[in-house]
Amino acid sequence: MSKFSQLAIVYVCALALVFTNTMPAYEGIVGTNEILQLQYTDLKRANLYKIFDRADARNLLEQHGVTAEQAHERINSLTD
Repeated sequence: MSKFSQLAIVYVCALALVFTNTMPAYEGIVGTNEILQLQYTDLKRANLYKIFDRADARNLLEQHGVTAEQAHERINSLTD
């Protein structure tokens, strides 16, 4: 290899190291309560889905002008 190509390789590697965008890594411990809260929220939403998927509940929703899709969207938008 010529001296020029070695210098070019070193230069390109140096530029790559300088201009490479790196993100810092954050470390954290997820507590049991946080995981259980997420699972409990998912369970509550699943129970609501089951209720609104029944035919009698669907008929009642349609009488009030709410479609099943709208009910599912509203369930998804609920917060804790």
